Amino acid sequence: MKRILKRCLLLLLAICLLPAVGCSGKAAAPVPEGAGSAEELNELSIAPSVAVYGAEAVDFPQKLWFDQNTVSIRGKTYLLGSFLESCTLFRMDPDGSGAEALASCTDGSQQWYSFCALGDTILIYDSMGQKLLRFSAEGEALSSVTLPEGVNVTSLAAEGESLYVLGNGALYSLSLGDGEQAELNYRLNVSGAASFGRDGSGRLYVAWEKEGVQMISTLDEADRTWGETRTMDSSCTIAGGGEEWELYLNINNALYGYNFSTETMQKLLSFSDLGLAGNGGVAEAGDGKLLYTGNNGSEASFPYLLSPEESAGEAVTLSLATVGEIYNMDVIRQAVQDWNRAHPNCKVEIQNYSAFGDSAELRLAADISAGNAPDLYNFREDYDGAALDPDVYTRRGLLEDLFPYLDADPELSRSDFLRGPLSALEAGGGLYQMVPDFALLTATAPADAVGGPENWTYAGLEDVVARSEDYQSLFSLRENRGGWLQQMVFASADKLIDWESGSCAFDSAYFIHLLELAAQLPESYVHTQVDGEEEPCLLSLMKIDAVWTAAWLPETYGEGNVAFVGLPEVGNVIVPSLSLGMSAASAHKEECWQFLRTFLKKDSLYVNGLSLRRDRIEEELQEELEEARERDPQTYDLKKSGMEALISQLEGADKLYRRDGQIWSIAGEEAEKFFAGNSTAEEAARAVQSRAGIYLAEQQ
Repeated sequence: MKRILKRCLLLLLAICLLPAVGCSGKAAAPVPEGAGSAEELNELSIAPSVAVYGAEAVDFPQKLWFDQNTVSIRGKTYLLGSFLESCTLFRMDPDGSGAEALASCTDGSQQWYSFCALGDTILIYDSMGQKLLRFSAEGEALSSVTLPEGVNVTSLAAEGESLYVLGNGALYSLSLGDGEQAELNYRLNVSGAASFGRDGSGRLYVAWEKEGVQMISTLDEADRTWGETRTMDSSCTIAGGGEEWELYLNINNALYGYNFSTETMQKLLSFSDLGLAGNGGVAEAGDGKLLYTGNNGSEASFPYLLSPEESAGEAVTLSLATVGEIYNMDVIRQAVQDWNRAHPNCKVEIQNYSAFGDSAELRLAADISAGNAPDLYNFREDYDGAALDPDVYTRRGLLEDLFPYLDADPELSRSDFLRGPLSALEAGGGLYQMVPDFALLTATAPADAVGGPENWTYAGLEDVVARSEDYQSLFSLRENRGGWLQQMVFASADKLIDWESGSCAFDSAYFIHLLELAAQLPESYVHTQVDGEEEPCLLSLMKIDAVWTAAWLPETYGEGNVAFVGLPEVGNVIVPSLSLGMSAASAHKEECWQFLRTFLKKDSLYVNGLSLRRDRIEEELQEELEEARERDPQTYDLKKSGMEALISQLEGADKLYRRDGQIWSIAGEEAEKFFAGNSTAEEAARAVQSRAGIYLAEQQ
């Protein structure tokens, strides 16, 4: 408990120091804890990478989803993989050659989930039958074993004559004997993502958590409890074990060799350097090589042989920090992989702080405060909503202004990019986030109903609804009120908040009206449509990330009758699809810029939304027009008018969607009081104004 309190105090101190840190740009590394301080152990026990690794796919019968473990019996390596309904046990040489299938189930009657070796016998867990299947080293099916009631399996391991199972927050020690029923010896509670590993002598280790502290332990069979234990200062999983290193640990998507007996550690490689997701296991293949079995995101994969190729020497490593799951960000991963292949002396390494869970940003802040700032920041939101806020990092002086680099670039210039979106990204005359593509948050409507822009206020548009028999509401009444209001607050950030003066306008009639509109919406999204048809609302909220999306609008509203109203009293808002920033503390700023500019070039492969480049937008329009003409010449003119109407809006879209979690926490909390009838809209707005004002003052 004292250790946890000490950590919390250090992290809080890091946050307090964050605005004033002077950082070296050196990448942080996790270290084992012991009698000395973390700083002492970091200096004495962590050895840097001494080689650059290459990854080569092994000649293998097919791509599979592999079990993380590998098994070694009499100098042979065994893999367990699945694809669709098929499960197969393979045997191969340690270097990945000579792969052969030994046993399989192809009819879907069994699902082989995890496996291990007990002596010369292979045990495979069948999750459908909830039993263990015994196989010989040659793949011959021998027998099955029923597990004790309540024992669920996520991972298997063996040491001596005992079988160990991880599952449901527990470690189970079992005895098998020669019978068909396993016997429970004892159970230990574990928490977190526990994992097994065995060193070259067969000694078993367990990585687990206790009260938020990462442990690596042996087992004491005599006392039926944990044996020797080492604590770590960050979450880790055991990726494998062997003789060159007793254990291989996956920490923040990087692989470390770790000797439990001497508490020494060396960073070996970053999985992102090799374009690998880092969710698999490794086995020693001799001469410093490793056999890797993992899956790239949701795709099946071949095994890979990871080989040290050359001394790292004077090579530069750029660290790219993220708090979101990087496997959800295929564009970034692909860009890093391509860059690293083309620049062997300047690698980009992804530092994935998501391993620290809810403490990810606190850990990053602590590293920055300690002088270990990354070189690059990823601001892209992952599927779970985790993201760094570029505005916060800009205000704290942690980001480099990119305009000087852009202005000095021999190929790029400000004139290459859409004027409005580029100006929306500016802060205090500087450019602190690189956004190659975006989505346009807007609202569309029939032009003959809404009239001209002078009428696009809430009062004017609601008057249209009141006088019309065709519309029952301004916006869809099926939207989740909390989600709708959050979207409006983020989209209205430039209207509601002035960071330069530290003032806000949450007590304005505009925000009060947003609260009143949100109160008309249901608590949860309503999936059913009104009378089986589209809802009779005047404005249709859209988030457009491709030119072709606008092609159908004239079919809905009529040719020449499409109005891009945007958000009333705000306008069209750009929502960054990908956003990266350069650390002001980086010692390798020119290298950082060379990496960032690959996203901004005309031929960039990493643009999936609406491009910030004017010429890319025009090219996309021409490609879509050609395709529309080929597919359906009769609707070509309609589609052309819709897409051209969208293009005409992009140049002037100068409002930025700003995700400020603290502002939303305040606004959302007070809004819920209003929705529950515990305050009026005016009272809620005043409360938000007061609390947000204090927050803004603290940030100045």
